[in-house]
Amino acid sequence: DFALMVDGRPFFVKGVTYAGTKGGDDQLERDLREIKSLGANTIRNWGCDDVETPKLLAAAEKVGLKVMLGLWLRHGRPGAEDDDSFDWVNDAAGREKQMADTIRYVETFKNSPALFCWGAGNEVILNIATEEEKVAYAKFLEQVVREVKKRDPHHPV
Repeated sequence: DFALMVDGRPFFVKGVTYAGTKGGDDQLERDLREIKSLGANTIRNWGCDDVETPKLLAAAEKVGLKVMLGLWLRHGRPGAEDDDSFDWVNDAAGREKQMADTIRYVETFKNSPALFCWGAGNEVILNIATEEEKVAYAKFLEQVVREVKKRDPHHPV
């Protein structure tokens, strides 16, 4: 029998997506407390940054929630998710920057007690127009997962 283990105990995910708040740090904690009161034990987001992510992880830890922390990967179509067009086939420098950002975030947040797992990309392949670009993205995603696991073998990706 398989059991997903978190902190040495079986863990069944009961989660919701959390897109953040414009109401400040107090609102963040209130939101997370309400999410927890509804029976959730996990939240997910779409991507990391240097300002809001530390606050999210701290608030989640404080209220007893785990976080599936998103690692944003760019979309391949103009306007998708407010992202500009990205060429997965030809933009090697862009892929390198995304990998560097991903590694930096993993190294920064991997020791957070609130971290449950990493979520690499968000609906990226749905926003890619051609098969060639989808294949290029899938190959890059495989590299991302390997790099994340190399740096953080303790959390699923």
